[in-house]
Amino acid sequence: MRLSDLSIERPVFATVLSLLLIVLGVMAFSRLTLRELPAIDPPVVSVRTVYKGATAQVMESAITQPLEDSLSGIEGIKTIKSQSREEVSQITITDFKNLHIIIGMVKDKDISGVLSHLPENAEYYFTKANIPRAMPEEMLCSLAETNGLRGKTYPFVNDALSAALNTADKEDLILVCGSVFLVGEVDVARFLG
Repeated sequence: MRLSDLSIERPVFATVLSLLLIVLGVMAFSRLTLRELPAIDPPVVSVRTVYKGATAQVMESAITQPLEDSLSGIEGIKTIKSQSREEVSQITITDFKNLHIIIGMVKDKDISGVLSHLPENAEYYFTKANIPRAMPEEMLCSLAETNGLRGKTYPFVNDALSAALNTADKEDLILVCGSVFLVGEVDVARFLG
């Protein structure tokens, strides 16, 4: 006697047997452990700006709002949270896949202090602003390597941005930071037009 013959002759028995298999399967599935899956924290970028002597209203209108407006157009970012207080603006960005950081600094700042606060799991593009005080990109790269930050060097910020745009996916975030001179040299029209 085959299973198909038994199911036709005794349909109630076949239904009970099927339901029993389903219940046992659901119970077994609910008791499975997830030992081999790593704990994954979503990437988060926090932008903190300090402007000495500014009121909370000035921080909101001059710093926080323009930054939020420019960041909100980036594809892949789903959440932007901000807070403006006296002399401080804090913006937190989440829900992007990978982080690409284009960074250049001037020689007379606390470079090691800044580099120690940057995430190791980002793709770095070291460059410099076109000013005499700018730290050479190779020197910045070697200082960054002592903090576990790895990346490539580029002589100009627009070359670094072009490389980041060619490497990044739609869900990635590209952040240009460090010196305000460096950020000011970005040729927005070249990349948007």
